[in-house]
Amino acid sequence: MSPLRTVLGLAMLVAGGLLPSAPLRAAPPSYDCSAEFEATAPLIVCDSAQLSALDRELDRLFRLAAKEASGADLSRLKAEQRGWVKGRDECWKGQDFKGCIASSYLSRMAELRSQFPAIRESDGEGITTGPVAYRCDSGATLAFTEVAAGPTLAFVEQDGAYWLDFELLTERDGRIFQGVYADGPAEWRIVGDAVEFRSPGGEWDACHPDRPGRGKTKT
Repeated sequence: MSPLRTVLGLAMLVAGGLLPSAPLRAAPPSYDCSAEFEATAPLIVCDSAQLSALDRELDRLFRLAAKEASGADLSRLKAEQRGWVKGRDECWKGQDFKGCIASSYLSRMAELRSQFPAIRESDGEGITTGPVAYRCDSGATLAFTEVAAGPTLAFVEQDGAYWLDFELLTERDGRIFQGVYADGPAEWRIVGDAVEFRSPGGEWDACHPDRPGRGKTKT
């Protein structure tokens, strides 16, 4: 399986209208859409209700993180954000422009929520939750971040090395998320207290909340 960074264009589902192609009546992103932009990505965000929602949430999280940081940490945070903007704006190089932009927002939000746990205290004001840590029977470790962006999206970090995006498909028989990749589908199922995960091209793996002390290897 390849890291998400190399398959951003294939990350998101195209069936079912994950990313609307036409503007919807919704709040704009965090910036002025009437401004002039050197890149195309900001305009794509302005034309999508879902991407605009992701942008507003990322802006909220970044502002909260900036309040938590100071000195060199704040400077590094701002530099990382500038780097993220540059990466988002290069999504035009991929096969799925909108999917790549959505992926970039999801990964950055999960990153900020992981680096600055204190910002989660304001979750009632936003649309993100997590990351929730899981350890699977195979030994894999996962961090699950959910974004209620209509439809609900999820971002999973696997073993600190792979990044996967999901869309909530149904809540009829549990909550089932799915993402489509070059190596095959990835799925995340929450049925009652049971959680199952399957990476692209992999087998189903039972996963459990990763509590301190759980799953440590004996030495």
